[in-house]
Amino acid sequence: HNNNTNDDASPPSRLSTFQTDLQHFLNLTTPFQTYFDSIPHVNKNRMHYPEYMDICQSRYEGLRDVLVRQGETTSEWILQELSS
Repeated sequence: HNNNTNDDASPPSRLSTFQTDLQHFLNLTTPFQTYFDSIPHVNKNRMHYPEYMDICQSRYEGLRDVLVRQGETTSEWILQELSS
């Protein structure tokens, strides 16, 4: 089953919601094409590299919090700059 597809009974995915919102924000008439299933997946073979980290692991919760706060700050700055 493809997680990027959308049944009528299920809510839109975060990706499709983002793409639709960005399309409307940019006043684009053609929707974005999802290509994630056609590109190679990073760490597809689950090999372990010293520089690889799974940000979803609980041990990285603090880092995720910092990144989310930074993303919120950046988002606010972008919106402020675009509106001025």
